[in-house]
Formats: sequence, structure tokens, C-alpha cells
Amino acid sequence: MILNWKTMKAIINPEKLVVELSVSLGQKGEASEEVIQSLLSLSRHNNPSIREAAIQLLLHPPVSDELSFHRRLIVAAVRDPVSKRRLPVVLAEFLLDALAVVGSTSAEKHGSSSAGALLNAAAVVLGRGLFRKPISLQDLLYWISPRLLFGLLSCRQPVWKNRWRVARKRILRASASSPEMTLTLRDLQTVCPEGRISAGLRKGPRRWLVTGRSLLFKEIVRSIPIIIPVDEKTDCAERLCAHVRAFPGETLPISSISWWGGKGSRTFRFWERIIDLQTEELRGIRAFVREASRRTRRVILSLHNATLAAAGGWAFEPLDHSFPSLSSWASFVAVTRSAEQRPRESRMPDARIMEELRKQWEKRLVTPHLIHALWQSRVRSVFDPSWTIHHERDLALAMERVEMETLTLHSSAARCSWQSTVAPHQRRSVGEILHWMEERRRLSGFGYDLLAAFIREGQKLLSSGCIESFVLPWIDKFFISSHREQDSHYLPILLRWLWDRDVDPIVIFWEDTSHCVTPSFKLALDRMKSRNLPVRGIGVFDEEGSKREEALSIVCNTHHETQLFSLRPFDDAHNPIALSRLLEKKDPRLFRPYDSSWKDNLCFLYAGTQVAPLLSVQCDGEGFSSWVAVDHHRLPFGTYFRWRLRRGVLGYTGTFTQPVSIQYAAWANLL
Repeated sequence: MILNWKTMKAIINPEKLVVELSVSLGQKGEASEEVIQSLLSLSRHNNPSIREAAIQLLLHPPVSDELSFHRRLIVAAVRDPVSKRRLPVVLAEFLLDALAVVGSTSAEKHGSSSAGALLNAAAVVLGRGLFRKPISLQDLLYWISPRLLFGLLSCRQPVWKNRWRVARKRILRASASSPEMTLTLRDLQTVCPEGRISAGLRKGPRRWLVTGRSLLFKEIVRSIPIIIPVDEKTDCAERLCAHVRAFPGETLPISSISWWGGKGSRTFRFWERIIDLQTEELRGIRAFVREASRRTRRVILSLHNATLAAAGGWAFEPLDHSFPSLSSWASFVAVTRSAEQRPRESRMPDARIMEELRKQWEKRLVTPHLIHALWQSRVRSVFDPSWTIHHERDLALAMERVEMETLTLHSSAARCSWQSTVAPHQRRSVGEILHWMEERRRLSGFGYDLLAAFIREGQKLLSSGCIESFVLPWIDKFFISSHREQDSHYLPILLRWLWDRDVDPIVIFWEDTSHCVTPSFKLALDRMKSRNLPVRGIGVFDEEGSKREEALSIVCNTHHETQLFSLRPFDDAHNPIALSRLLEKKDPRLFRPYDSSWKDNLCFLYAGTQVAPLLSVQCDGEGFSSWVAVDHHRLPFGTYFRWRLRRGVLGYTGTFTQPVSIQYAAWANLL
């Protein structure tokens, strides 16, 4: 006879039942429906220890297939009428995480089902805490009833209800152009008329104008360049140029922030202070490399390691602006193009190195993202069987374009818990990753040739005195700090490629760190030195104890025997502080001394730029909005951040107009 919970409650004490259920799960490796129902009942027990033990078994069961268990848990919760009335907070959050995984695809089909009723119950349990979740607002609106939403938002007055009815319809009809522009539940935190108001926001009729309407502003969308392989029949540069010109952030006069995550005017003023400090950091980077090039009369290849030091690559004007006139630029481009069209036979020696560079780059940056995205796709297919066909397609595409051994090798790295909900701008689908990989493959074909030609011809102009300095910025993930000294192979291959191409620039490697003792790249430098590579750290990266203030003189005095110098972007000040604390305190004294590592592990800073795909795999949700409202328009925060920094450093936005300059910028991730 199968015992239900009421029968077992009469004959077995709860403590013993929890232990027996745990042992049963561990021995069988799977759970029956009765076991799950029993654990659901125990999760509502009056005894806190019993309740916690049951919830722990539900969320982290000792079974062989945790995903299938969680799917059955959701089905059991949907069928259990008591769950809709007495759902524990932890399980309510679990169900909303499942909603974030499934999305609105299934919501459209099951919005009025008992699953929708369960999610409405979860929303009631969480109350205002619901608006701390970075879940797509559009997805939730498919599930949750309008009346419940009005109650959670404290919309009791008829005028507010009417506003939200209109807003809800417009949000459901709209489609975000990109993940970073997706509205989330967090965007509603300060919109409700009776909720907590941030400094600078007032109650009254104008509150909706400041808050609610910002969610409905028209998007300013960045047009991502469409990269086409260069051949004799297609003028890739001209077609690429048209897309970059369409980027409004390069052309429109944009003022200060009017809305960002429900923050008030004090936060916006403090952001202005942060942007001013970041601008000074970029000015210092630009002045340093230009002066080093002027003194040494050599081309500087300025490598900005993503993502902590990536913003430094935005400090430079388009390459054509480095020349005194358009005619001199045109002559330079003509010579560069002729140098680029080398016979195929002469390209064979470095083709092997370039292939090695490509494989290393994809193994380090593409494969971890791809494995993680495949795992998330599988999770979704388990919770939503209609997604299975999409998951199988994703898997087939990945196996077709990436080596099977590589995927198998990294399969264990994908088993990140899906229960840690990340914001939409932190997620990447399999299709997006594969498209990015193919784009980079097409770009690299002419990008490396273009780089070598620029260095070679730029050195001729420097030696002849035609130009004062010549700097080539490049943003990429040259070194993964979380891998410590294990990721010390990619940079040496790149240096070897430069040597084999008979170009000899001074390589300035910009890396930042929040560690004052033994930063990761210092260990990698030591390993490179052990291979007799001509590299040197300065300041915190130097084992000889040099000062960051001496960096320019060190580069100028030792550039003949050293190929690469590594240093921090601003100085070696050690004052690590989280941005969340800075915005909470709004005390400028926290920035004294200024530590450039404040940008550590912040994804939203790069939303809408070419730096965003270079971020590491994201498993923890970010608490910052990825979009801002400016001049009655919405745009990605990274787009706005990049534009403000370029305007502050260059005095103008540095619009890219020349095709070859755009080609290089797209390849070097500067857009």
C-alpha cells in the first residue's frame, strides 16, 4: 500500500520521515511522486528545522538527474492545491527562476493554466520582493494577472490602474531589440505610487512622467556592423561603414541620464563624478602611449585586456584622425592596401601561427560560453518539452562548428546551477555565440593583415618625421585573470606572430587588478620570462619593485630589449570598493585614492558594445540596470558610457567615417 502524507503523518514522526526520505532518494537515485508530495508538505511544517531539511532536499536532491526531479517538483506543486495557498518563500523564488529559464514561449500557451495560478501564488508570497528579481517583465506579464500586478504595485487609484493597463498592453506588444534593452521586474521597483522613492523622486502627478513613461521610451538601437569576407568583388569597407554610421551614439547630441534603474538625481550626480574620474584615467592612457611613441619614434600597439581594462581602448580617435590631412591618410591607405594584397605563397609561413591563434582564442573564449549556453538550453528543454527541437538544433550546430573533443573536455564546466537567475543582458544563446564566432573568423582574415600593414607603414611615417606619434589600440581578452598563470600561452603566440611578420612595435599591455600583492598577470609574466620572452611588468606587475610613476621613462629607456610592457591604467593605488557601496553611500571620499579596479565584474558597463561578448560566463545575477533613458530615448548603458568617455577624452565623439578605419575598429573591438 502506498502511504500518502495524511497516513504517514499519523504513524511516523516528521523528523524520522525526513531522514527516511533522504535515505530513499540517495539509495534509489530518483523520486516517486509520493516522495515529492511528502517533501512539499514537510516544507510547510511548523518546525523550522524540519521545514529547512525538506526544502534542502527539494532544491538539492541526492538524485542522478536533478533536472528531471525539478521538473516533477514543478508538476507536483501545480497539482497541489495547498501549494497555491502556503508556498514557502524559497520555493516561490525557485518557481520564478524556472519561469526565467522557460521564458514567454511556453507562457503564451499556458498563461491561463494551473501553472499560471501557481506563479501568481508565488508572486503573492514574494510581494514587493518580486521586484528584486531580474526576470523579463514581458515574460511575467504573460503569466501574472493584471489585478494581482496592480495590487503588488499598490495601484489603488483609478488613474494609476488606467496608466498600467495601457503600459501593460504596450509592453506586451513591444519586442526588445537586444537582451540589454529588455525590461525586467527590477525596473518596476520605484514606479509604484506608494512604494519607496529614491532621493530626487517625488510623489504626485508628475511621478508617472519621471518613472513609468521611461519604460515606454523609444529605443535608440546600435547597429552592429555586418562583417563580410573581403574579396575582389565586394567593397566590405563601404558596406561596413554604412552600418557604423547608423549608430546614433556616434552622431546624436546626448545629454545626461534622466532614468536609470529607478535611481534619483543624487545617484546621477554621483555618476557624473565617476565618469569624470574614468575620463581622467583614459586621458592618462592616451597621453602615455602617444608620448611614448613620440619619444621612441616607434609604433605603439596598445593592448587593453578585457574586461577590467577594456575601457582604455575607447580613449583613441579613429585612425584617420591621426594624420594631418585626408590626402596623407589616403596615401597611407593606398600603401596599406597594396601591402595587404600579398601573394598567397608569402602568407603560408604565418598561416600556421594565425590558425594557432584562432584555435587558442576560441578555446579560451568561445567554448566556455558555448558549453554554458548548451547546458542552459538543455535545462529549458527539460522544463519545456516544446524546446527540445531547438536544443537538438543548437547541439547539432555547435558540434558542426566546434571540435567535438573540445566540447567533451569542457562539458563538466557547464554544470552551473540554473537556479541563480541572471539578468537578460548576462545571457547568451547558442545562436548568438556561434554568430559571434563566425563574425570574428571572418574579421580575422583581413584584420591581422591590416594590423601588420598599419604597423609597418606607420613606422615608415614615424621614421621620416611625417607624423609625431602612431598608436594602434586593440581590445580583447588577451589574458584570463581567473586562470592565473595557466593562461600564459595566447600572448606569447601573438608576440611570435608579430616577430614573424617582421613588424616590431612596442607592445603596451594594459591590465588592471584589485590585488596589491601577486596579481594574476604577474604570475603569467614570470612564466613568460622563464621562456626567455622579452616582457616586463611595471609597478605592481614588476618583481623588481619599480614604481608606476616611472613607467614612461622605463619604456623609453628599455624598449630596445623589451617587446612588451605591462602596467595598470591609472596608478597602483589600492582602494578596492564595490560600485554598489559607492552608489549607496554616494561619498566621493570613498574614491580617495582613486582605484581604477572599481569596474571589476560589471557587465552592464559594456552592454551594447563589442566588449560585452568578451565577458566571462555569468552565473550570478547583476543588480544594475543595463539600459538608461536619455533625451526621451532608451539606450544600452555601455553605449552611453562609451559615448560619454569618448566625448570627455576627445572633445567630440570621434565619429568613424573612413571605411578602412572602421574595418580596423571592428576587428579590434573598439566599437
